[in-house]
Amino acid sequence: MGSLMKTVLVAIGGNALFDVKNGNNIDPSKIGAVCQEIVEAVLLGYQPVITFGNGPQVGNLLEMAEKYTLPPKYPISLDTCVAWTQAEIGYFLAKEVYNQLYEKGHVLNIMAVNTTVVVDSQDPAFLDATKPVGNFYNKEDARTLSETYGWQMKADSNRGYRRVVPSPAPIRIVEEEAIKALVKGECLLFCGGGGGIPVIEEDGLLRGVEAVIDKDRTACLLAEQLKIQELVICTAVDHVCLHFGTPEEMALSKVTTKEARRYLEEGQFPPGSMGPKVESMVRFVEQGGERAIITRLESLGKALRGESGTQFVKES
Repeated sequence: MGSLMKTVLVAIGGNALFDVKNGNNIDPSKIGAVCQEIVEAVLLGYQPVITFGNGPQVGNLLEMAEKYTLPPKYPISLDTCVAWTQAEIGYFLAKEVYNQLYEKGHVLNIMAVNTTVVVDSQDPAFLDATKPVGNFYNKEDARTLSETYGWQMKADSNRGYRRVVPSPAPIRIVEEEAIKALVKGECLLFCGGGGGIPVIEEDGLLRGVEAVIDKDRTACLLAEQLKIQELVICTAVDHVCLHFGTPEEMALSKVTTKEARRYLEEGQFPPGSMGPKVESMVRFVEQGGERAIITRLESLGKALRGESGTQFVKES
């Protein structure tokens, strides 16, 4: 990989990997398609660092633990669910990228690193759950689940109701130095999956907490710490849109950081959906990132060639 031009951090949504039809954490056909885009980035001359979401997967695992674990056993804690799904998804992605590159005559060092991320125990997010996890439900089923299991349920982007959990901001990546060494050694790396395993520090010791960190915020932190030149957040739409899901919907091909901040203040981007992505883009560009793009996963190669997606630029 010594001939690669530059590093790019690619953030992939958990929905892009979830088996919606059968309710499985991993859809093998989706894994193959996702990895094709990562391999294309390599062939374009990039050294990718990949992080990924786990919203559907972590909610799926948590639901199984709470619904089907009987006394005297205890449900799996949320931080453990994050660790579980982070390792599961990382394994499938790393294996598939290895296989696809091998078939094209490339043998690269590839590693999936379970990543731990420190949050603030006093973060107000612990008092206001906003991160959607798990499956979508209609209003009646959502009410029943809330009454039966005590879940907090909220409408999600006009697609139904989902369970929400606390999503504190990432402060520090515990494995930062190890990740830097792997990137410097030209390893194609999967890290920060699911936003990282959430922990707090108490007298220098780490303790897991019940939360799911937004993977896009962790992606931004990773990009800053690793001095990544380009950041691409892949989602389910080609462009960021104003008035999403309404007759007035308007796609944005390029937006300045000042404009993006104004749209955020206007409430154009929901806090549990597009909001954290846009915030991450703005922060990355303002911190000196060369290029920041939000695009559809299937358009990753086109976005890297400047042919697709919403590009965020500094105010001139």
